[in-house]
Amino acid sequence: MQRIPKFCPNDCCRYHRVCRVPEGTFVRYGRHHTAAFGAVQRFRCRGCRRTFSSQTLSIDYYVKRPVDYRRLLRAMGECAGVRGCARSLGISPNCVINRTMRAARSALWQHAQALEHISLDEDLAADGFESYAVSQYFPNNLHTLAGVDSQYVYAIDGVTIRRKGRMTDGQKRRRDELEQRCRADPRGVEKSFARIVEQAVRLHAESARARLTLYTDKKTDYMRACAASAAVVGWRQAGRFIHRRISSRAARTVDNPLFAVNYIDRQLRKDLHEHTRETVCFARNENLQMERLAIYTAEHNAAKPFRINQPVGDTATHASVAGVEAQALADIRRRLYRNRKFFTRTSLPEWAERIWRRRYSTPLREAPEYRPGYLLVGIPYPGKRPARRPVDAPAATTARRV
Repeated sequence: MQRIPKFCPNDCCRYHRVCRVPEGTFVRYGRHHTAAFGAVQRFRCRGCRRTFSSQTLSIDYYVKRPVDYRRLLRAMGECAGVRGCARSLGISPNCVINRTMRAARSALWQHAQALEHISLDEDLAADGFESYAVSQYFPNNLHTLAGVDSQYVYAIDGVTIRRKGRMTDGQKRRRDELEQRCRADPRGVEKSFARIVEQAVRLHAESARARLTLYTDKKTDYMRACAASAAVVGWRQAGRFIHRRISSRAARTVDNPLFAVNYIDRQLRKDLHEHTRETVCFARNENLQMERLAIYTAEHNAAKPFRINQPVGDTATHASVAGVEAQALADIRRRLYRNRKFFTRTSLPEWAERIWRRRYSTPLREAPEYRPGYLLVGIPYPGKRPARRPVDAPAATTARRV
């Protein structure tokens, strides 16, 4: 028998944003049979009189075939492409993409939940990781913000940039032709890094630290982004914010202040096939690329050991070193790929909200970006309105098939 829900999935209901509803708010309203999950219990909310099922609150809402999410993400984190994951799980590539989108929203929810348990107690490092999507004529910068001591990823952001470097005359002509259809924002790197700086400022404001040091390389876009932030300018004058620039040519050792982001860059090159050098498994969609990156960083923060060769019995992760208690992290992970995550019940930072809303634009893409109807709302398909009856009347017990 399915458990009574803890909240109403209807985002217009007064019982939607509460932690727990009063007893008797939801009454059983029959069942329906599905080929994928068998008998599914339906409920009716006494607050908004809308009906929903236990599947409405599941991560597998509206799916026809269950998939083991942990197995999927494990394959993805072991340098397998979309089609490789599909062959391994015996499903279609479109099914892999759909489940990846669902898992990404859970990963963003984990980022938001973990930040509530962190009081920043370390300096930060930020840098851009260069990859590409659609074509090498459209490279992108994937910015990461990480803790210097914990290597915990606090934020990620991406932007398409103009192809640079040595090119033949034919390549230059081809780039000019493509730029007639899609041209990168010349200030894109600065705007993207500004969102990273805002997250660093927010983390510092919510902590008890007297001073924050942000380490970056010597890219001028980073200097302009810091200079454009009013909070950074004010804190600099008060001595609460220091921006230290490290040469990107310095040895990438543990003693380098940029070791945290250099380490993340190395792991991305190694573990995600689309970022491997000279690969054919490049990203075809910017939003899917950012969603896979969100999943990977969530697994990196909470599942990977802090050090591979750490002593036997030591279960430290990057999240625990950053300050997330083991019990709180276990509670978050237990609900990660089981319950459906609602946008209206999750307080997301700006960088995470951009990924959740799928606001990235894919170069040369003419069709509108796919955004599921349930992306931002709880019950997008109300269906047939239930027959009127007294609110306190007992729920229907007869099973029905749909």
